[in-house]
Amino acid sequence: MSDSVAESRPRRAKEIHKATLSLLSDKGMHGITFEEVAKRAGVHRSTLYRWWPDKYALVNSAVRAGYQRLPLPDAGSIRNDLLAELAAIVPTVDSAAGRALTAATIEEQSAELSGLTECFIDAQLERGQSIVTRAIERDEARADTVVVSLFHSLLGAIGLRVFLLCQAFEGTHAEHVVDVLLAGSAPSHTASGPAPAGSTLNPQTPHQSEKK
Repeated sequence: MSDSVAESRPRRAKEIHKATLSLLSDKGMHGITFEEVAKRAGVHRSTLYRWWPDKYALVNSAVRAGYQRLPLPDAGSIRNDLLAELAAIVPTVDSAAGRALTAATIEEQSAELSGLTECFIDAQLERGQSIVTRAIERDEARADTVVVSLFHSLLGAIGLRVFLLCQAFEGTHAEHVVDVLLAGSAPSHTASGPAPAGSTLNPQTPHQSEKK
């Protein structure tokens, strides 16, 4: 899908995106047709063909629009920012639409669905880059922190917990995952000695949260 299509939208894009995700939840990727989306959104089918070449581009647009509506967390520290980001994206991943898209990707293993997965990850990496850049400026993370590795690890942990173990990714478990990952990206003064006042990268954090 071209950048112009991704950035531009028809006037009733919100209704179209909502109808797309609703249909994805109800019928899965196989059940999405422009005719049904148009019917649910209350628009003419030609509107969809004018803006999106196929259903994969339409789903991509709907997913990206959802990300763009999420405010970027600014909770005072990289730890709190990551926990806030997880609290925002996990419900989407664990939603009926998210599960349907994941199932279709695994079952079909098509280039189109692989492209959708890449777009989902790219959208998350864009947000992650902003979070990590701010953390580096705060001296909470090393300048060489690899955003891709950090967020691939987070997304992988979500997938393992939600889809394979069928357990919620929240609370203490989310805190432990974030703390383990941040321990590897902490500046040297936090990794080798006591954390400075106000720091959230203290390696004892997981144990403290368990005692509460």
